[in-house]
Amino acid sequence: MRAFVTGSTGLLGNNLVRTLLDAGYEVWALARSKARAQRELGHTAARVVVGDIRNVADFAYELS
Repeated sequence: MRAFVTGSTGLLGNNLVRTLLDAGYEVWALARSKARAQRELGHTAARVVVGDIRNVADFAYELS
């Protein structure tokens, strides 16, 4: 299964990404900052998508 997590570098989102990965999900993690995403999630199997949820058109192509 696949999951898309917004706010993936925050406290809740970060823990959700890890929980989903542990459960066997393929995870796309939305983050506004690539640098922060690398710090928080760089060692996980999550696919980081850089963007802002207020402008989905900027990153929607990465979700296919």
